[in-house]
Amino acid sequence: MGIMGRKNKIDNIKIRGREFHRFKSLLKRYFNITGVYKIFHVIEGKRVHQVMLEDGNSVRLDVHEELEEDVIVYLQKKAFYHKLASENDIKVPPMIGTYTTPTGFYKCSKWIKGQRVGFVWNLPHVFQCAGREIAKINLLKAPGGNQYLGYNDFNKPNAIWTKNNELYLVDVEIQPKKSVDNNVVKMLLKNIDDRDRIDWFLRGYSEFRSTDKIEKELKRRNYKW
Repeated sequence: MGIMGRKNKIDNIKIRGREFHRFKSLLKRYFNITGVYKIFHVIEGKRVHQVMLEDGNSVRLDVHEELEEDVIVYLQKKAFYHKLASENDIKVPPMIGTYTTPTGFYKCSKWIKGQRVGFVWNLPHVFQCAGREIAKINLLKAPGGNQYLGYNDFNKPNAIWTKNNELYLVDVEIQPKKSVDNNVVKMLLKNIDDRDRIDWFLRGYSEFRSTDKIEKELKRRNYKW
C-alpha cells in the first residue's frame, strides 16, 4: 500500500486498454520509464496511479489534465517545494520529474512501500519521526522571500510507515507560512488531538527546532482548536 490523500479511499482499479497504453507511452516520453506492466488507479477522486514495473519496483504518477493556467502554476509550485524537501534529506517520495503541457501537469515520484500510518497510530516512535521531519521542513526558507516552509497534513492517510521503521510524508503539501509555529499548533490540534501523541511529536520536533512558542500557544488554547 502506498499513497492516499486526506479523506480519500483506496481505489485499486486496474487501468486497461487504451488508457494503459497512453500512460505507458507518457511515462516513456516524459520520464524515460520503461518496463511498465501494470497500472492501478489508487485514490478515489484523484488521478493518482501506482505504476508497477517489470523489475519489481513501482513509481507514482499524478495526472492533472484539462486545467486552467493558474492551477498549473499552483501545481508547479507544489512540485517545486516537494523537490526542495527531497533534496534536503526530508522523508518525502523522491521526485523523478514533472512535465507540463498547455492544459496538463504530470508528476512522477518513487513509490513508497509500507502501511498507512493509521495502522501504527499508537506508536510513540511514529510521532517522534513525524516531529523530526516536519521540523526539518520548517527550517527551509522559501526562495525569494522571508517566509519558511510549513506542512500541515500529517494525519493517518497522508503518511507511510515502512518495514524499516521509517516515516514518509507522501501527499506532499508544503507551502510558505507566515508563522510555522502557529501552523504546527493548528496541525497538532486538528489532526492529532491527543496529549500523549502531541508530546511524542514535540519530543522529535525539539531535536531540530525550539518548541517554546508552540507549547506556549498549545497551553494558551488549552489544547483545543
